[in-house]
Amino acid sequence: MAAVPGATNCEFIDGAHAGEVTYARTLVQIAQSDAALKPALNPPLSEWIKINAGKVSQTSAQYAGNKLERDFLKLGCKR
Repeated sequence: MAAVPGATNCEFIDGAHAGEVTYARTLVQIAQSDAALKPALNPPLSEWIKINAGKVSQTSAQYAGNKLERDFLKLGCKR
C-alpha cells in the first residue's frame, strides 16, 4: 500500500488484495510516467478516484450481492 500514494486500508478487499480504487491509483501513477498513456488515463481516472476514495469497489457488490462483508476489520470504512 505504501507504494500507491493515497491508498488506504479501506481500499483493500481483504487486507491483502487491492480493490478497484487502489488499482486505479496505480494506473494513474503509471500514466504519469508514460506520455502516451497520460491523456487517456489520468483525467478520467483521477476524477473517478476522487469520487470513490476510501472505498474498495463500486462493482464488487454486484458480483457478491448482499454477502459482501462491509468492513471486515472494523476500520470504519464506508462502502
